[in-house]
This record gives sequence, structure tokens and C-alpha cells, in this order.
Amino acid sequence: MIFESPKDAMPWVGLYIAIASLICTLAMAADAIQGFWQWKLWFPNRFFTLYAYCSS
Repeated sequence: MIFESPKDAMPWVGLYIAIASLICTLAMAADAIQGFWQWKLWFPNRFFTLYAYCSS
């Protein structure tokens, strides 16, 4: 893809951010559900760690 101006790339940047946010939200929800399911209320991080959140 060749973009002639930054305006041409903006929809792709927005799509990337939306997909990355959706993946992070699903991973956090999976961790919370697993924590409730195993009755571990301190929410063990299996899918989404705090480091992954900080680096994104």
C-alpha cells in the first residue's frame, strides 16, 4: 500500500487500534471469567498480563 498523505492511512490506524483493543478486552474478560470459574477471586492472569497492557 502506498499512501499519498497521512489522511489516507488514518482509517487503517483506526482499524488497527480497534482490533487491538478488542483483543485486549477479550483477553481481560477471559481472565476474569476463568478467575470466577475457578473461584480464585484474585484473578490469576493467564491470558492477559499487566505487562502486556503496559506495552500496548
